[in-house]
Amino acid sequence: KPHLEDAVIKAPVFEDRPKQLMFISGVHNPEQAVETVRMMRESLPADWVISFRPHPSERDSVESRYAPLTTMAGVVIDRSLDVYEALGQCRAVFGSASTVLFEALAMNTHVFVQQTEKTAMMFGSQVPGHLVADHSGLVTLMARIDSMGHPDESHRKNAERIWASETSQRFSCFVTDALKSD
Repeated sequence: KPHLEDAVIKAPVFEDRPKQLMFISGVHNPEQAVETVRMMRESLPADWVISFRPHPSERDSVESRYAPLTTMAGVVIDRSLDVYEALGQCRAVFGSASTVLFEALAMNTHVFVQQTEKTAMMFGSQVPGHLVADHSGLVTLMARIDSMGHPDESHRKNAERIWASETSQRFSCFVTDALKSD
């Protein structure tokens, strides 16, 4: 993903990013999403902001589907078109079943995965971050988010395992080698 690689290079280092958590919409249950955002907002330190990122299919209806979020203090609706640029402005990401959770690893961002009936199917045993089993666990993680600091070594290893660097150069070498063998 050359665009992702470019965005990773351009993103501010973790410490220079705003204290912002991206909430990735799961599309299927807006009421539950609003309640989870409310609970997270109440648990996060006051200087953090939740950036609610609607699924692309929800962009035109986000104000009606998620009306309470549009006026909730400490919550903004992410309307940016480029998810990678948006990720580069976050220190943490929360979601349940989205490829953005994997892309967040490349951005050196804390990843929180809400455990659902789809978790095992989506991730198997390789959850890309902190698995959040219930509201109690989420409240605990949000309350201690500042003390988590920089994403740790296991996070970096997960990112390296999933995302290869220098993809454009690797692909170019692949094509060159393939053409030589013909």
